[in-house]
Amino acid sequence: PPFYRMAMQRMKSLALFCTLSYSSSVAMAFQPSSFSPSLARRITHMQGGPRKLFRTGIRSLAASEDNQDAAPPLDPRFDAWVERSAKASEDLEAAKRMGPNFLVKDNAVLYDQAGSKVDPASIKDGSSVGILFSCGWCPACVSFAPLLLKYFEAQNDAAKPPIQLIFVSSDLSEADAKAVFNQAQGQWLMLDYNSPLRAEWKKRYGVWAGREASQFADSIASFKARRSGVPAVAIVDRKGDLVNFLDAEARGLESLLDWTPEDYVWGE
Repeated sequence: PPFYRMAMQRMKSLALFCTLSYSSSVAMAFQPSSFSPSLARRITHMQGGPRKLFRTGIRSLAASEDNQDAAPPLDPRFDAWVERSAKASEDLEAAKRMGPNFLVKDNAVLYDQAGSKVDPASIKDGSSVGILFSCGWCPACVSFAPLLLKYFEAQNDAAKPPIQLIFVSSDLSEADAKAVFNQAQGQWLMLDYNSPLRAEWKKRYGVWAGREASQFADSIASFKARRSGVPAVAIVDRKGDLVNFLDAEARGLESLLDWTPEDYVWGE
């Protein structure tokens, strides 16, 4: 319930303290007066349920400190509640330390095949993420697309870490890019064709088609930084750093054998 989500922050230290020390002082610390007035009123007026369980657990712990023999039995649900509280607190702190993924920081505009905008924050930890550089005019891309689709579906149907793909187009127009995405690709995501990230990511990961050379090959350094043409898949971590690269232009289906999603899971 919303009340317990709000109370979680205030009781985080208390729950951890109970887990580690089982100190009797905790019984005095858990008072409605320690919360905001509105929250204290809600605590005061609650009868039974989780609040009663928590209060009973605290009293049992306090009594056990004073007199081991006279201590009432501790409800096992109390220990379970404390453990869940501590776990939730740890997960929250970990999320705060990690911060938003690079798609959020880059303000990436993503769409699904229905044309609906997808919040980049919806790509959760626990998945393996690849950026697909491809287009519809390239024969190698056309040949690679159905192979990648089969791999995508097989991986996401299996009891393994799911994969997510983001299509970055090298097509000559937005209409062509959308047609390729909707007709020849799978249920993954597409970066907005008009986004400046489309060019930025090609530079960042060193992937651009030969006919895009006039746009990206503006120095010797840019030539050296180029990893491949299209198609290619850049496997990235949640910070956007490259962790693996699939040169599908040169290796086709064989390149997919180098993608072991369990080795590149966000959040691990």
